[in-house]
Amino acid sequence: MKKLIYLVSLVITHTLIAQIVALHPVKVPDAQINHFENIELNYSKEIAQHAVNNGNLDFYVLMKAFNPGVGNYNYSMGQYLQRH
Repeated sequence: MKKLIYLVSLVITHTLIAQIVALHPVKVPDAQINHFENIELNYSKEIAQHAVNNGNLDFYVLMKAFNPGVGNYNYSMGQYLQRH
């Protein structure tokens, strides 16, 4: 029974540790929003897609906050990586 509990806890621990999510809040001044979006959509998106295609990243997302709260961060970049 101890071996079974140990095995189950090991599998659960491995599953929890193997998932990495990173969210990066970004504060972009109003005067530079168009430039920032242009870089993200035409350059960073292609690099992230290349990483997804190679299996280095599971997904990459750029989220725009339409109602910025504390800190006035108006964008957030998210990355998700799951080690198999």
